[in-house]
Amino acid sequence: MKFRNIVIFMVVASVFNFAHKCCAEVQEGGEADMFNLGQVVVASTKTERTVKNVSSTVTVITQEEISQSTAKGVIDIIKQVPGVYAYDQYGAGIEGHISMRGFAPYGSERVLIMVDGVPINSGNDGYVQQSRLPSLDNIEKIEIVKGPSSSLYGPFAMGGVINIITQKGQEKTFAKTDVGFGRFNEQKYRLETGGTSGIFNYRIGSGYRNGDGYRENTGFIRRDIQGKLSLDVDKTSNIIFDFDVQNTDVEYAGSLTESQYDEDRKQASSLSSGDLESHRVSLIYNKNINEFNHFKGQVFTTRYDYDYPGSYHYKADIDGWGGELQYTLSHPLAGMENSFILGTSLKRDEIDYSTYYGDTLSTDDNTKPLFWGAYVQDELTPFKPLTLTLGGRFDLVEYDYNVFYDSSGAADKSKSFDEFSPKFGILYRLTEDISLYGNTGKAFMPPSAYRMFTSRYRNPELTPETAWNYEIGVKALFFQRLSVQVAGYLMNVEDEIYLGSDDIYHNTGKTRHKGIESELGLYLFSGFSIFSNLTFQEAKFTDYTVGSTSYDDNWLPHAPKRTVAYGVRYEHPIGISYSISGNYRSSAYTDDANTYTIPGRTIWDTRIDYEHDFKFANVGFYTGVTNLFDKNYYDYRTASGGIYPAYPRDYMVGFYLSKEF
Repeated sequence: MKFRNIVIFMVVASVFNFAHKCCAEVQEGGEADMFNLGQVVVASTKTERTVKNVSSTVTVITQEEISQSTAKGVIDIIKQVPGVYAYDQYGAGIEGHISMRGFAPYGSERVLIMVDGVPINSGNDGYVQQSRLPSLDNIEKIEIVKGPSSSLYGPFAMGGVINIITQKGQEKTFAKTDVGFGRFNEQKYRLETGGTSGIFNYRIGSGYRNGDGYRENTGFIRRDIQGKLSLDVDKTSNIIFDFDVQNTDVEYAGSLTESQYDEDRKQASSLSSGDLESHRVSLIYNKNINEFNHFKGQVFTTRYDYDYPGSYHYKADIDGWGGELQYTLSHPLAGMENSFILGTSLKRDEIDYSTYYGDTLSTDDNTKPLFWGAYVQDELTPFKPLTLTLGGRFDLVEYDYNVFYDSSGAADKSKSFDEFSPKFGILYRLTEDISLYGNTGKAFMPPSAYRMFTSRYRNPELTPETAWNYEIGVKALFFQRLSVQVAGYLMNVEDEIYLGSDDIYHNTGKTRHKGIESELGLYLFSGFSIFSNLTFQEAKFTDYTVGSTSYDDNWLPHAPKRTVAYGVRYEHPIGISYSISGNYRSSAYTDDANTYTIPGRTIWDTRIDYEHDFKFANVGFYTGVTNLFDKNYYDYRTASGGIYPAYPRDYMVGFYLSKEF
């Protein structure tokens, strides 16, 4: 280890030790929060259940965990979750890629990402730009359900579901400002206000971030405004209106060769830029008809526009709208606990997409994908320790593709796909704090408009991907101090879509994904806890040939064999908190032939906070450092070997001021 890294580690350890010693005589303030499996999660079953009472592998990231991390965006915070592989390709905090259980992470297309129940995967290609996700300051919690979830959510949920739930207003009216400054001229400014007045609750926040980036031509500016308003119509019903608007300007540096990376990883190639704008508006109506019957209705609209000028210039205007109706009946059936849900959802996008080579128009087209589904699910508890879950969903996907101009001669096309996705789950409670579970289900992923029609790598003959998943696991809490979750899965996928060596998208014959995931949290004493998450996975082609080349038994690109996250958190009653965490990823291949690799790496992050309630306001100070030991590494490499360097050591120093009225 380099001398400077040793010095940095000793300084951090000394700060922690000093904070602990100087506060040793302060009386402990009551019972500390211990680990538990009682967080309420909605995404797994579309009804409120605690983590320990669902037959799926679920992780919940709380607002407290978010606030104590060094994360700048959602991509950063979910890196610690087992089974999830996430990275920021350009290092600007704008683009992001998320993978679950070995699926390709390109743009998160096989992970359904929702914000307050609104799906935000692009109707064009399934991508979710990180710039479209809410600010971490505005997030109440993040629910992550791993494994195929098409039986409730339909397309895009091949690898799992991420449901981001934003905060509502506090009971008392408040105002808060947060200001931060970091390396590479990064600046952060945020204002928030909210509160409750009778039957009305509100929270509104606005933020601004900008920075130069660590590479040449990697500056960015992000502006956002978010709000959530709710009204209790009466004792049995309420209406929730929430929205967010983002605008982002970003400059990109392209990939480097190995020699360029070794020479100067800050240099830029293939300079480009982008202008991204998006909004999301949602209206939800909840009605408790009586103690057994509940109705929920939601309508939403989304817009996502992007413009990437350059030698290959492409832009799109994507307007979407949709909604969902859900009826829930929670009533005993023949003396057994029973919960039954019935629902339907609809999402329609209109995509105007065009590309240019230089100033010459190459394509100009319009695609209108329609996603419709109907689902049913029943949770039955025949006797107290045992709960059975049985459900299924029918999906219909239609594409209407119209060509205004295409230099290669593409023609208008219409295609449709339909699929039924069943699921069965079983949960057995050995004790109040130990549960065994298992599930099997089918996933469905139609080829995107981008892959069939609008991409230069298009293949109109693509067919949907399907998968069967088999999973078993255990969730346990010991002595109210040790929380453990372990899951094993096997997933057989047919017709998984990959970009072939001939630069055309193809359906592979078969792929196989299998692995073991574990989460461990240990509460040692008041305010002091440790955590560790491990993933062992294998994702390989089992039947895939392009031309005369067979890729059977090769690893799928960007599927590391192992990922490990571990760390320590400490909170002292006087308001000091400290955390340090490590994140290990083993090597991974980047192409179907397994020619190019991404080397393994371990990255350390740390943060220290101080918060105190003064008479005039609540004041806090924080310092966060990412890549503490200044590791040279990269998380993304193209199939042709191009390298996108990751961030070196980075830091953010800031303070916040909050006042209740």
